[in-house]
Amino acid sequence: MGLFSKLLRRGASDAPALGLDLLRERDPKPLLRVCRQLLAAGRCDRALTLLRAGVLRFPEDPEVGALQREAERVSALPQLDRAREALAKEPCSANHARLSQILRRLGDEESAIEQGRSAIACDARAPFGYRAIGRVHLDRFRAADNTIDGMNALRYYSKACSLQPNQAATLLALAEIFVLLEAPEAARRFLAPITKTMPGDPRVEMLERRCVSLPPEATSNVEDLFLLHERRRRGPLHEAAHESDVCPTAVGAAQVDELMDGIEGTREVRLLDRERRELCGRGPSPRTEEELDALGLLAESVRSCSSRMGIGTFERLALRGDECLVVLEALPRESTICYFGSRPSRQDEVEQAFERVRSGLTATSEVTG
Repeated sequence: MGLFSKLLRRGASDAPALGLDLLRERDPKPLLRVCRQLLAAGRCDRALTLLRAGVLRFPEDPEVGALQREAERVSALPQLDRAREALAKEPCSANHARLSQILRRLGDEESAIEQGRSAIACDARAPFGYRAIGRVHLDRFRAADNTIDGMNALRYYSKACSLQPNQAATLLALAEIFVLLEAPEAARRFLAPITKTMPGDPRVEMLERRCVSLPPEATSNVEDLFLLHERRRRGPLHEAAHESDVCPTAVGAAQVDELMDGIEGTREVRLLDRERRELCGRGPSPRTEEELDALGLLAESVRSCSSRMGIGTFERLALRGDECLVVLEALPRESTICYFGSRPSRQDEVEQAFERVRSGLTATSEVTG
């Protein structure tokens, strides 16, 4: 009797055990074979249970990820009309989030985020919208290893957890984020409460296996974990130059000089490109590579994060203290300008200078485009 026959004949209590047997294999081929058979037999829910754990067990295997996405689409499609009807009858936070979840599984991430934002707009104190948007970012983080998506996933799931503590799906997602950051001790803290509430769930065991395979993290600081992840992810690509993608530096350099020389209290100005490399800058001393990476992550986070956790977007971040002014602004061609000064009263002048940088880069883009 084959694996597929055994799977169909076993009772519900035995099914997780066979799933774990497949997931404990070194090779993903048995898992893929059984899941394809399940899908062909119309057992989509059971296949998804295995495949959602499979992407945790075999993160580097593209076939597992592709089959999981296909199973998600097959499962979600029949639910789409019902979710839209429910939303039309009752436009509440939970129904917006439900539609967001289905759209994400169908591959429409932008519409999924829009519905997640609508869920937050309906009720900012409900966790549904935050979880919906967090899942989009977590899927991207898992698939593309993009640090900014990881930061956004953590931001939204942390908000959901603060509104509904100990919700199993949220804790599971937070554990996965820290596994992807190679922080097993932090991941275990989120797994611990759900090992008792979700016995036999293969995703829990697969995350625990990943934790065992990782050395303990060297820091408990979340910002440092993301910075370490970014440096691992970029590796030698950090030094590679893609001239066709780099912003024109002549315009930026002229405006950097204007900021440094024309605004009282200016300490440092940096212009970063879409790869977070420094195009030009002036300051008391050059930034180290690690400092530029940290500044680049902050700059990209400004560009990508959503104000009020999902409603609207940021184009500028300004921090003011008694003798401190920090302004970061997203510019054309996915570049970012960063200003550090000691005179908060000069913020208007800085922002006016930023507009001149923006206008110059926009004009150059139109000429070169």
